[in-house]
Amino acid sequence: MRVSDDINTFWILKNFSIFQQLSKTDLLKLYECTQMKKFDKKHLIYLPNDKADKIYFLKQGKVKINSFSNDGKELIHAFITAGEIFGEMAIAGDIWRKNYAEAIEQSIVCYMPTTDFSILLKELPVLQNEITKLIGLRLVKAQKN
Repeated sequence: MRVSDDINTFWILKNFSIFQQLSKTDLLKLYECTQMKKFDKKHLIYLPNDKADKIYFLKQGKVKINSFSNDGKELIHAFITAGEIFGEMAIAGDIWRKNYAEAIEQSIVCYMPTTDFSILLKELPVLQNEITKLIGLRLVKAQKN
């Protein structure tokens, strides 16, 4: 279901920590590429082997990122909460998703094509820096687990 409140979408984006240093003009560029969608509890946002062609920003709710071992045991990689980004490995070169992303409560997700996000990263060095820090922190966290 498409959530269609343009002013709300713009406000949401400017309140994500990775976008707080962007100017209003830069936020408008980001907003023009972004859509919002509501996901019910237990709805899968993406699956392994889905094309990694979107990056996601969680406005509301909670999302679980997981996979399964060869013996069928669930491996939980992260719980994403409001204000966080997920699916970011798509901009790091992943072509196909490796994990599941599941709404574990009713969630509203902003998303945009990775091609558009990659263009914005080239145009906005401050955004590129924030994403690089985010991916680095997630990799360090993954190595600790």
